[in-house]
Amino acid sequence: MSGIRTYLAGVLIVLWAPPAVALPPLAQTFAICSGQLSAEVTHAWVIGADSTPLEAQRAQFLAMLDAVVTEDMRPEALNLRIEAKVAHADLLSTISFSGDPARAVWASARATSQIEACGSMLLGQ
Repeated sequence: MSGIRTYLAGVLIVLWAPPAVALPPLAQTFAICSGQLSAEVTHAWVIGADSTPLEAQRAQFLAMLDAVVTEDMRPEALNLRIEAKVAHADLLSTISFSGDPARAVWASARATSQIEACGSMLLGQ
């Protein structure tokens, strides 16, 4: 009986939850890049590197994101930014602390590829 109540409670929560607003592809890209760059900025602070260029790129992506999302899209954009930051921070952590050299090399290539893809969308980069 308890299982049925739990199931019904879950169904009711899903039915009463406000629908998520899908982000347009461009907004998704800007949110992901701003999240990845946030992870890079934080990592630069931790290792004592200059974060100024990364902060400038992140600011550009945040401005572009702000320009393309509506008020009802903001929660989904923030969620995507956080997910991208966490995933990218995991790559950076693997690079710095993995005991497996092959895995660290893979993570480095992946992180570099992601940041270069974002940078290629900015003028003057």
